[in-house]
Amino acid sequence: MHDTSATRPTAPAGAPAAHGLTLLFVHGWAFDASFWDEVRAHLTLHLPSYPQQVLDAGYFGAPAQPGILPAPPSGHWPAHAGPVIAIGHSLGAMQLLGRLPPRCAGLVMINGFARFCRSPDHPSGTPPRLLTRMLDKLAETPGEVVNDFRARCGAPACTRSPEPAALATGLRALRDHDERAALAGLTLPVRLLAGQSDPLVPAPMSQALAIPDTHWHPGGHLLPLTDSAWCAERIVEFILSIHPAMPAQGPENQWNPPHRSTVTHNLIHKQEIAGRFGSSSARYDRHAWVQEHAALEPARRIATLPLPPRPRILEIGCGTGLLTRELTRLLGPANWTVTDISPAMLSQAQSHFPAGYADFRVLDGEHPGHLDGPYDLICSSLAVQWFNDLDAGLARLANLLAPGGWLAFSTLADGTFREWRDAHEQLGWQAGTRSYPLPEQLGRYLPFSGRAETETLHAPQAGGLAFVRGLKAIGADIPAAGHVPLSPRQLRAVITRFDKEYTHVSYEIAYGAWRRPPAGVFVTGTDTGVGKTLACAVLAQAWQAGYWKPLQTGLAEESGDTDTVTRLAALAPDRVHAPGYTLQAPLSPWAAALQENTCVDIETLQLPAATAPLVVEGAGGLLVPVDNRHTMLDLIVRFGLPVVLVARSGLGTINHTLLSLQALAARRVPVLGVIMNGPPSPGNRQAIETFGKVRVLAEFPHYEKLDPATVQALAVRMPSLETCLEQ
Repeated sequence: MHDTSATRPTAPAGAPAAHGLTLLFVHGWAFDASFWDEVRAHLTLHLPSYPQQVLDAGYFGAPAQPGILPAPPSGHWPAHAGPVIAIGHSLGAMQLLGRLPPRCAGLVMINGFARFCRSPDHPSGTPPRLLTRMLDKLAETPGEVVNDFRARCGAPACTRSPEPAALATGLRALRDHDERAALAGLTLPVRLLAGQSDPLVPAPMSQALAIPDTHWHPGGHLLPLTDSAWCAERIVEFILSIHPAMPAQGPENQWNPPHRSTVTHNLIHKQEIAGRFGSSSARYDRHAWVQEHAALEPARRIATLPLPPRPRILEIGCGTGLLTRELTRLLGPANWTVTDISPAMLSQAQSHFPAGYADFRVLDGEHPGHLDGPYDLICSSLAVQWFNDLDAGLARLANLLAPGGWLAFSTLADGTFREWRDAHEQLGWQAGTRSYPLPEQLGRYLPFSGRAETETLHAPQAGGLAFVRGLKAIGADIPAAGHVPLSPRQLRAVITRFDKEYTHVSYEIAYGAWRRPPAGVFVTGTDTGVGKTLACAVLAQAWQAGYWKPLQTGLAEESGDTDTVTRLAALAPDRVHAPGYTLQAPLSPWAAALQENTCVDIETLQLPAATAPLVVEGAGGLLVPVDNRHTMLDLIVRFGLPVVLVARSGLGTINHTLLSLQALAARRVPVLGVIMNGPPSPGNRQAIETFGKVRVLAEFPHYEKLDPATVQALAVRMPSLETCLEQ
């Protein structure tokens, strides 16, 4: 926790702000003022002349940084001559709700809440007994309590000495305080930044706040640490949005907001997009050969994905229906919801299909909140590049996927229009074309695996003027936000330079596909022969799940685990999926493949389409090599499924099990629990649960002979999949 406070403006206690506006920060429980360092650094770039005041709750004694004040209730709000934007994280946000600073003009809540603990009218909260348990342990082992909490948040352990009294005050506030009435009574602007994967403040808890100005991020509970730039940008946008309501402070203290160009996102007016494309809908197909290619190619790729029969499909930005028509031809019957922001474009697409073929809707695809879902496929061709916030928009769409569903799209990428931009830059000007995303950044915040591939098309041009007219013909001539158009003389100079240097324009097209994992688990073991196959049969029977063994070795000596699980769990054929690779030698997949002069390609292994939950069985333990570069753990991460770890019950299992759990935790793989095979060992079970911080789901005794009746008897004792996922 380094001290960076000297690098950005901080208002001394009681000093009036040099400008009318002060940014006031309050952190959450088990952190200190340094929590805000990265956000403050970004805000200093955007708002270099606006003072920042950070308050510290004293959870680790006196503030470690100069200029930091104690936070209420132990301290007092600093005096400010001008208005204040209050910014609180987690508990700090709730404390701000309960006691706003004087002259507060706006509140930003990050991973915030108005009530933390569960109550009859607040079922999404945390059980109060957990906070009481933490309070009971705090007096004896404060460091352990703090670092356990930080680990749950995804933060490293803190090396500073904790202050139990201050921490206890904060825990009691988390357990007992309820500021929902204060929130309901607020008249000032409030913005909520919420994490879709927040383990402490789940989505229903954030939604219960009913704050209209809510922005979702795919991340977890520590957004100011994990994506400080995103948080800072949302804070700057918030300040800009409430500027007209700011009270005047006189010439000396007048708040001069930064120019909107300092906000890094392209703030596009969606109605302008709808109007431009709508006016070109009748002639669009005659001029859109690149758009046609960018629809046909993703359609070809989508047709290779494992989709269920008659999939539920949502299309975003259908345009004239190029992608809709090609997917209809390739996929056959489907339940379609087809959308576009332009009514004229939507009407053009609808004209190609019989009445009632699909549900056609006018929709801004970046904000699909009123759609019900879930969908087996959400697809789009050259539409998502018009999103104001691509990461957040993709995350909203991903939330509409069914388990096992795919998000697949094409978009223009960073190399698009390179020649046109070069012609401007050679003359010292900047092109008005939009900035497109880097391919490697696509889907970076989606909480499941996928990737993007690119190709570059070279579109022949009969000169720069023809290029400009071509964009206008399809409605794609909307300039980047804040761009100052060139004068006619300047534009003619750019066209002349372009015509001299280039005969084509590049289109870099990125094709992305991401999959939400099917409901289910990956069953792995601490070793080979520990009982994974029995565990899979029991889980498949208990959860009425399907079964898949992606990598089967040892077929020279036995029939394989698929036959065994099918027999023991009495699985119907439609719940059994053929292995991805079958190899003869009883070795690791990597070694067995070498003996057969072949190799395993991990990229070809995709979770099969399944209408039921899926139990996936690994081969051996976590670090068994799959190919020259990957282990079984890499395959688990790729599939994105939670793990059930199977272990022996006898001597040595504590070490093996804890090492496996540590390896899974290092890759952030969720573990639903452990199944122990062999004679019951209460001491080993207690050690695994205590030191591994994991549940033992079941203990299977040793059986000389296994049959379906035995598996059925074990299955009825297993907790449901839903129960396991909720813990």
